[in-house]
Amino acid sequence: MKCLAAGALFAACMPLAQAQVDPKSLQQGPETRWFNLDRTSAGYVVAGNLAGTFWAFHVRGQEMKRLAATTFSVDGVVLQVRAVPRSVVKGGAGPNALDAHKAYEQEHLSGEVKGTTFRDHALCREAGVPHQQWISHAPAGISQAFVTFLAGDYVLMVASPYESKARELVVERAIGEVCSTFRTQKADAKP
Repeated sequence: MKCLAAGALFAACMPLAQAQVDPKSLQQGPETRWFNLDRTSAGYVVAGNLAGTFWAFHVRGQEMKRLAATTFSVDGVVLQVRAVPRSVVKGGAGPNALDAHKAYEQEHLSGEVKGTTFRDHALCREAGVPHQQWISHAPAGISQAFVTFLAGDYVLMVASPYESKARELVVERAIGEVCSTFRTQKADAKP
């Protein structure tokens, strides 16, 4: 039953105007499964269990393609989900863990691709939980929108690349949905 708690958490927190998740339709995975992707009536719920903290978000869309273990596209918008242990980030255990992780990721990206620049974005205007957000611009013309959330002892990061203004608008909608629907709950907490 606990393995379905992430889906139940998501359904309980979601406004009625959005898709409802039927817990019976979710894949049966072990309680330790940190990443799961399931169809809803209006899109896809992405959920998991990170060391006793359930997390979930929803993205509307009809067509989903699995690109890698934690990378997928919904109606052509690529989303990559990564879980970074807070312990690997200097300052990650403190009250400013999201800021510390942002600095950590930006330093890493700058080292990988010389000339990468960063700016903040306001794609998460509807977020109901603490988060961090930014966009990276690589010299080759590829940009990525990032948003991060705390999920227990982890920073959960969602990234979405785009290459044009038109694609940026589609990514903006998807990242906005991730932010407005993201929820966490400790496994031992009562829903």
